[in-house]
Amino acid sequence: MLYSSLRSLKIHFIHAKPTQVKGQKPKKVLPLLLMHGWPGTVREFYDFIPLLTTPSDKSDYVFEVIAPSLPGYGWSQGSSKTGFGVAQVAVVMRNLMLRVGFNKFLVQGGDWGSIIGSNVASLFPENVLGYHSNMCGNNSPLGQIKLVLASFFPSWFVDSQHASFYKGLGHMFSTILEEMGYAHIQASKPDTIGNALIDNPAGLAAYILEKFSTWTNPSFRSLPDGGLTKRFTYDQLLDNVMIYYVTNSITTSVRLYSESMVASQFALAVDSLPIKAKSGCTRFAHEIVHTSDSVLANKFPNLVHSTHFSDGGHFPAFELPQQLYDDFVSFVQKADFPVILDLRSRYGVSVESKRDLHLERVPTPVPTGCARFKSDIMQFLDIQLQDKFTNLVHSTYHKQGGHFAALEVPKVLYQDFIEFVKKVERKFRIKSL
Repeated sequence: MLYSSLRSLKIHFIHAKPTQVKGQKPKKVLPLLLMHGWPGTVREFYDFIPLLTTPSDKSDYVFEVIAPSLPGYGWSQGSSKTGFGVAQVAVVMRNLMLRVGFNKFLVQGGDWGSIIGSNVASLFPENVLGYHSNMCGNNSPLGQIKLVLASFFPSWFVDSQHASFYKGLGHMFSTILEEMGYAHIQASKPDTIGNALIDNPAGLAAYILEKFSTWTNPSFRSLPDGGLTKRFTYDQLLDNVMIYYVTNSITTSVRLYSESMVASQFALAVDSLPIKAKSGCTRFAHEIVHTSDSVLANKFPNLVHSTHFSDGGHFPAFELPQQLYDDFVSFVQKADFPVILDLRSRYGVSVESKRDLHLERVPTPVPTGCARFKSDIMQFLDIQLQDKFTNLVHSTYHKQGGHFAALEVPKVLYQDFIEFVKKVERKFRIKSL
């Protein structure tokens, strides 16, 4: 569990580094910003991330994954000021990637992760190599006009083989009436619903788990248990609920709706900025809403990957991680991104490769101090060290202590270190800060 302070907010994130398989040709490495939505958390990615970081025959790439808890979600601090919508969150997410050390990276997300990721790609084209989403949308004025026209003239906008995915305005309005009540209250009265759920674990579970039923497959609504265990285990689902409960973050999480669905946010017109990066859009059959390639065209002028799946719903990383992984790496293979990180030089280098570097033969020219403690596992004489440590300015032997000197004799180790520092100061005439 890692944290970074950005714009006075403490942001929690998972940092998962790729592995290397001994004897296998090193994979190309790409940094990936992976984002969840509501009512999800980073728990959605526990089975998805290992697929991304483990070398596979299906891809020439592995990924160094940064998966943050969105501000106000889980262990990430929520904003104490108004005016913190998706555009501002996008700035924080981009800055997080820069802080971790990645100037260029991929973006993947669904739900809010899709919208925030779209904002990151639109606002910072110099940083985003590619964008992939399982919930691509186009909220630009032109996109909305095309969406309406597609409902009346579907053959103009939709390939006949995927017609079942695009059900028109009638189905959209029906979905809004039946399924979007939560969004209305969260956009208009977030603190009302939030405070009602804070100290109410049963109510919080009911409020969240209903979405994992309906949004996974609408037919599950007719089942006695909502079909929850058809795709998830209770442990997985309750882990997700408990993250909201123990971090007291349900209220701050739903405020993202009220901060994003306001005139001041729409006035930024980020939705009208095209995404220049190579993009990939995948649709899972039971997603709440789908947008066709023709409707997406002005928002995604560089759409290189578009797929439809006959199964799956709103939470594919949680529900069908292998299928989402396969689609994501297919997009990356098509896009043929340049190498950003060299796995061999960064981590995962085999023991044989490390030996080939002969680092033990490279001398250490900086001022060095060596302290020996009597019961340590092994000791080296100065004469043995002199070709390695060419600037040995401090050498001591102590009659007490062993391998864990900082734990056993901390005062002795501290005093030895201070003496070393003083010798360096005297020799190089350095004045302590």
